[in-house]
Amino acid sequence: MKLQLNINYKQTNYTNKEMQLVADIFGAPCNNIDFNLKVNEDIDDKYKFINFTGISGSGKTVIKNEIKKILSSKREHILDFDDLDDFEEKYNESNILELFSIESASDEVLKILGGFGLFEMRILLSKIKLLSQGQRTRLKYIWLMFNLSDTDTTHILIDEFLTFVDELTAISFSRNIVKYLKSKNIKLYTFGVNSALIGQFEDVSYQLGSSCINAKIENGEITYKN
Repeated sequence: MKLQLNINYKQTNYTNKEMQLVADIFGAPCNNIDFNLKVNEDIDDKYKFINFTGISGSGKTVIKNEIKKILSSKREHILDFDDLDDFEEKYNESNILELFSIESASDEVLKILGGFGLFEMRILLSKIKLLSQGQRTRLKYIWLMFNLSDTDTTHILIDEFLTFVDELTAISFSRNIVKYLKSKNIKLYTFGVNSALIGQFEDVSYQLGSSCINAKIENGEITYKN
């Protein structure tokens, strides 16, 4: 399956108050905001990890939703992490040993935790709510990935991917998670602000910003265009 993006998005439902605020700031009225995005390359089957990186507001979530629509129309089995937001609510009072039943865990789970930097005694014994934001983020991904291993999921979409971790951790974690998902024949689409992943993988990686979407103010009107 080949996936090619060509997105046109226009929003015109401004209230009078919003339009007046823009006029007060920029000295001219703002009639609409346009997004025009084209990714000319085909996202081919050979790619298992497709990463979209760009600053906040560059259109990443718009792209994610378009990809989700396309995959859904093709009846692909999709998991969007935005639909799974109760992990911390359920498991905050547990620790990793309890979460994975380590005493009887498979070698695969132990390797995953070790590869993702979570196999230290103090981390294993700490309540999940006491872990750092980055540790909780990685743990959530690992838990959900592990529980996907026996499902028919073929595509995973993760927005705000690794927003709360440093660059070295992002690279190390991504390499491990991509290796794991490749072994399960699952394709991963990620969207985030962390640019450390660009150029780190053989798989395709798109950077959103001045090369794809350029936000400009022209004659007092806010426009977003290529």
